[in-house]
Amino acid sequence: MKNNSTSKETIHWMYFCLGESYYFTENYELAQEYLEKCLLDKNKIEMIDTKNDYLSSIYTYKAFQFLSKNDYKNADVMLQKALKIYPIKAQENKTVFFYEFQKIVNEAIQNNNLDLGIELLKKIAKYSVNKGYSVTNSYQLGIVYAEKEDYKTALGYLKNLIKSQYANEAEFLRILGICQYHQKDLKNALENLVKANNLKETKISLFYIGMIYKDKKVYDTAADFFTKAIEKMSGYSSIETGTVKKEYQYYNERAFCYEKAGMSELALADYKKALELGDIDAQVNIERLQKQLSVATVNPMEVQKQFFFSDVDGNIPAGKSVYENDTIAIVIGNKDYLSKIPSVDYALNDAIGFKNYLLKTFNIPEKNIWYFENLTGKQIESVFGTASYYQGKLYKEIDYQKKKKNIIIFYAGHGAPSVSEKKGYIVPIDGDVKEIEITGYSIEVLFNNLLKMKNEGKVGKIMMIFDSCFSGTSYGGKLLTDISPIVMKITNPYLQSEDSVVMFSSSGDEVSSWYKEANHSLFTYFLLRGLGGECDKDKNKSITLAELKDYLTENIPAYSRYLTGNEQHPQIYSLNDKTELIKLK
Repeated sequence: MKNNSTSKETIHWMYFCLGESYYFTENYELAQEYLEKCLLDKNKIEMIDTKNDYLSSIYTYKAFQFLSKNDYKNADVMLQKALKIYPIKAQENKTVFFYEFQKIVNEAIQNNNLDLGIELLKKIAKYSVNKGYSVTNSYQLGIVYAEKEDYKTALGYLKNLIKSQYANEAEFLRILGICQYHQKDLKNALENLVKANNLKETKISLFYIGMIYKDKKVYDTAADFFTKAIEKMSGYSSIETGTVKKEYQYYNERAFCYEKAGMSELALADYKKALELGDIDAQVNIERLQKQLSVATVNPMEVQKQFFFSDVDGNIPAGKSVYENDTIAIVIGNKDYLSKIPSVDYALNDAIGFKNYLLKTFNIPEKNIWYFENLTGKQIESVFGTASYYQGKLYKEIDYQKKKKNIIIFYAGHGAPSVSEKKGYIVPIDGDVKEIEITGYSIEVLFNNLLKMKNEGKVGKIMMIFDSCFSGTSYGGKLLTDISPIVMKITNPYLQSEDSVVMFSSSGDEVSSWYKEANHSLFTYFLLRGLGGECDKDKNKSITLAELKDYLTENIPAYSRYLTGNEQHPQIYSLNDKTELIKLK
């Protein structure tokens, strides 16, 4: 028995020696074979530790081999054997294995192999020696599920981390907010996305904040956030963008909001940009909007057939002006009023006539002239903004073009005074002059909104012309009874500057008269005659503000007394009367 025992011990000793030799010559297959056969005496602890050390290293080596071949099942089997046979040594190798495994996980996700990424992320956690890795693992799983647009599962991983500290708080809050948005939790989504954006502004946070406001039907605000997102469009990673895979999505969403806010021209421009970026479906929206705009756009030559125009509407002189470049001109004619407010018979003639002079005499391109007829209060607000939100269509267009603009505004229609405030209001066609503070559009708000735009460097020169009276009485009849007329005064410091001109067709309790024989208001008729060269006293073909002012203040009062027996004195405000308005050709 003793000899037999000795013989077995000798054999196992030989196995060990062979295994060790093969191990050191890196023939791991034979090393493993002989070392696994080797059954050493339990008393030989040091030798046993050495053997297990060797085997642990071999198993770990094989685990790496399987890992490199994406054979994760056998890799796991080998690593578990290494951990079991010699935990002390294998634990060191486990850390290395973990980081190698993490590289493969990251590669799978970056290659958009999200299903594999999820499978590996669920396996990798058990290899980490860092107790805090469970937080990271849940976070990564949440991100990948969000990339797969499985937001419910993503939230399941992310919601448990809310009370945990995570190094990249901005990214965590952003992904959490995106998932909450897609799960219709708009309140918490907005809160987390705003927090994320405050920590680090990114295009994806801005985009989803815009989406939330879009869903809430606050289209102006939504469009603002889409604009900010577009400004940060270059070079983003897939994780940062979440599910926004295409740049054209930004333009499509903004176009939708522009259209809902009544800004069809801006919407059309965005749909064209989306098409340019590869969205072939945008063509449908482009054709639809082009058709709508072609129907809605007023063609002056067609409209002129409906009216009998006067001498100022034919042979319009060609010219150039300080406004011909980088100018947006807004022309509004309010003629047909609702309720019992009398119509302004020649408002459209005046608006069309002034537009034609903008085109030919001021030499302003037609695309830069916004022509409107019969605007409601909401429509006027959409163009100029409100007292609480000044970023209307005009602001957005200038902001979109990224260039300072000169502004010309011409309004022909009713004006009315506020009985309580003693301030002037434009009367929309759906306005109620008895509730003008609520239903009208304040001239003061318009001035203040322009000042805000000026302070932002968006507005340069400005000309504002109001062919309306603010006395509560019109040429077509009384708007209000038992009220005190007001004198329009310019208190806004910007509008009392050298690069600003503001004109009112009449003053105080005066009525802005019509010139029926000319099919125009008296003020617009002489304004057009003056701009056409009638006021050029020195005949040098240069029309200055001083010449136009003298011409209007001399002729309008005289003709008003002659034609109607009424007084009418236009008000013209500017600190630089020597400004050249037009150079006739």
